[in-house]
Amino acid sequence: MKDRLSAARWTEMALQVLADRGIEAVRVEPLARALGVTKGSFYWHFADRQDLFDSLLLQWERLATLNVIEAVELACDEPDERLRELTRLVFRHGGPLDRAVRAWASHDEEAAHVVERVDTQRYAFVRGLLEAHGLAPTTAAMRARLLYTSLIGEQHTSLTLSRKRRVEWALANLEVLLAPG
Repeated sequence: MKDRLSAARWTEMALQVLADRGIEAVRVEPLARALGVTKGSFYWHFADRQDLFDSLLLQWERLATLNVIEAVELACDEPDERLRELTRLVFRHGGPLDRAVRAWASHDEEAAHVVERVDTQRYAFVRGLLEAHGLAPTTAAMRARLLYTSLIGEQHTSLTLSRKRRVEWALANLEVLLAPG
């Protein structure tokens, strides 16, 4: 049945459009055309455009936070290695989608709440790894903030540099934050 696609496929396509062109471009008719279906397929899965937006935010949280944390925890055991793996994953999976969601959140209250929740989860994860590394809670909290905001900032700067070079810089910054003192 060509006219009925899964909600997951609609969300996946909408995430791609969001990453490429921003939230204003996430519209039902162009998505339906891109997917080769009618708008009726959309309304089978979503009550309205806002319902799709809610799905986008939940999927972004899952992909960019929960799945990343799980991947880091499965990849290695040592806190230092987990922080290095996290840094590498940020550049593998972050970038355009993260920038687009943050831009959306700058003018949408619901998106802003989800970004705040995601930031809180990510920050707590980084802080916990720094504490496990042996830093005192206050020091870990300050360095977690520095690391987290620098990783977010890297997603918005140095865009002409290769991903490899940006990862090298981020890993060098991490080593400074892991140093005693």
